[in-house]
Amino acid sequence: MLKKKIKFVVLWGVLFSLLACDGPKESPSAGVIQVNDAVITLAEFTGQLTQEVNVDPGLDLSAESRDAFVDYLIQRELLIQEAMRLELDRQTEFIHSIQRHWQSTLIRNLLALKNKELGEQVLVTREEAQAYYAENKPQFDAPFESARSRIVRRLKREKMEAAVARWIQSLKDAARIRVDQERIRAGAG
Repeated sequence: MLKKKIKFVVLWGVLFSLLACDGPKESPSAGVIQVNDAVITLAEFTGQLTQEVNVDPGLDLSAESRDAFVDYLIQRELLIQEAMRLELDRQTEFIHSIQRHWQSTLIRNLLALKNKELGEQVLVTREEAQAYYAENKPQFDAPFESARSRIVRRLKREKMEAAVARWIQSLKDAARIRVDQERIRAGAG
């Protein structure tokens, strides 16, 4: 009788734990798309789909558009795999292109960070805006109060450009820079 009670309790425990959960939990790293050895997880898929929606806010998230996006991801992965099979990713032109893109992105991100930092520090006073308005009155076909926000934006942009230029100059001043103009002229001529 004790064995039957233990089996009964174990069976109810298993059934209860199965009913208590929403079904099998999927690991965030589990693949939802697999193309040969490449796996796209649900998190990656959702992230890429979110990026597409951010680029095209009018994108309809219907089952049909999700299926089309899945097809796009599969096609993209197949093309990447084929390019790598042909070792196109090892060609000098490709590597230089990636380096230029990496550098451009790194610089863009640095300047965005610096602009954000400077944007919090750069202020335009009412007096500065009024002085600019007085010096450039023929450019404005409106009274000062109507033109004020445009003037403040313009002055802030100019101040930020000057601040970024000063910051870049400080980087130059702190760096060790050597330029061999003679060799440059000889090589460019």
